Amino acid sequence: MCNIIFYDIIKGKVNIYKIWEASIIIHAAKMEIIRDNIINNYNYLRNISNKEIIPVLKANAYGFGATLIADILYNCGVRFFAVARYSEALEIINYKDFKNIKILIFESIRDISHMDNIKNIIFSANSLDDLKYFAERGIPSEQIHIKVDLGFARNGILDEELDNLKTYIDENTHNFGGIYSHIFSICGKDGNKLIKKFDEILNFLGKHRFYMIHLISSETFYQYKYDIATNIRIGQLLYGINESNYRDKNLKKIFSLKGKISGIKNIENNKYVGYELKEKLQNIDYKNIAIVKLGYGDGFLKANENSACLINNKEYIISLVSMDYTFINIDESVKIGDVVEFYYDTDKFYDEFNCKIYEFMTNINERIRRELI
Repeated sequence: MCNIIFYDIIKGKVNIYKIWEASIIIHAAKMEIIRDNIINNYNYLRNISNKEIIPVLKANAYGFGATLIADILYNCGVRFFAVARYSEALEIINYKDFKNIKILIFESIRDISHMDNIKNIIFSANSLDDLKYFAERGIPSEQIHIKVDLGFARNGILDEELDNLKTYIDENTHNFGGIYSHIFSICGKDGNKLIKKFDEILNFLGKHRFYMIHLISSETFYQYKYDIATNIRIGQLLYGINESNYRDKNLKKIFSLKGKISGIKNIENNKYVGYELKEKLQNIDYKNIAIVKLGYGDGFLKANENSACLINNKEYIISLVSMDYTFINIDESVKIGDVVEFYYDTDKFYDEFNCKIYEFMTNINERIRRELI
């Protein structure tokens, strides 16, 4: 037993707890967020693009902690962010007294009667009806970014609405906060055609009417250039998540997902491991398993079974993920209290799982604390 002081930062307030059982913290899983690496990635992307970066903090900043990331970047001078949902924007706004912060919300919002902190919100007009709704309720056009759909069946104003949009803009002599669209990792010819199409739309509507222009995002950062843009939206690259076909070694991994081994069991004579028949598990030719307090109840998916983790710089295979625990095949060198690192090599993740790591990380929930280092 030992006396440990635990600092819990909630909405800008620091609460201090004394925890008498060391194992409560020592054996709990956590996600370490590396401040210097976030700052490195932000500055690097800003410098090589020669554009202002709009950090995308949707889905809890891709699972890494939206308020924590916002705070780090705010101290780097960032005042403009983007999220998908109003609830995400509200969490950031209420977290701390950020001065002059603006947050673009990608989703359409058709009821602003319940909204606080409207002065901090940048609204996305994803249709002409959205635009008219905002105008009727007194939202300044400088707080509106017009979204254009370039053919991805996402949010955005459609081709058939452009003439009416042009008429509406001309009749009301509006200048807007911005205009934007989205292109994904598509083949080169298609991407260049879409950039040309966006440019034609911009000129048709009047480029001078928009203070901010943003089209390129993480998925197309290395594939295309659009010099007219004032900004680039960056999500996964900011967090050091590289594209599968291009890995930029200047970007640094910003996190470590870690746990400590809370128990070791000899299962030579066991019929079951957890709630599973041992014979149904892969890699059953081992004597001992280690237990870590991390499970799918924390958002650590069962899809992680049969993947590798790292203990004392050696790879071991995850045998089973239950709601609250992960079971790992180990040898005699592993001891209780040893640190286990998951997702230790993000460059290999896509090759192993055939998906982006943020499809896993966005599931990690509030049971796993994010710790800034």
